[in-house]
Amino acid sequence: MLSVTPPLIDPGRRSQRHVGFPKSVCTSVNECMCHGIPDSRQLRSGDIINIDVTVYLDGYHGDTSRTFFCGEVSEGFKQLVQVTEECLEKGIAVCKDGASFKKISLCMCLVFN
Repeated sequence: MLSVTPPLIDPGRRSQRHVGFPKSVCTSVNECMCHGIPDSRQLRSGDIINIDVTVYLDGYHGDTSRTFFCGEVSEGFKQLVQVTEECLEKGIAVCKDGASFKKISLCMCLVFN
């Protein structure tokens, strides 16, 4: 398995251990919605995996994630990832100073519904 954490731990950077998570990378496979703890399971064709990476640098906390398909996945998984990405894009589009969480979540829910 590709190691993500060591390149993040350079001078000035440190992994963010937070609320019981042992490292700065979470991997969520299939039905695990988010914040899965990496383990030694082998991925199979048809799986989806979300990799969530965080880093803390110069007082700023960065967090990013991306979902990947392993081989051929079901149409249901493809649709789930597509709708999720559309929701995220709509939510980000309305983020600005003073925007309420209610407004942001409403824009996301309109995509989902």
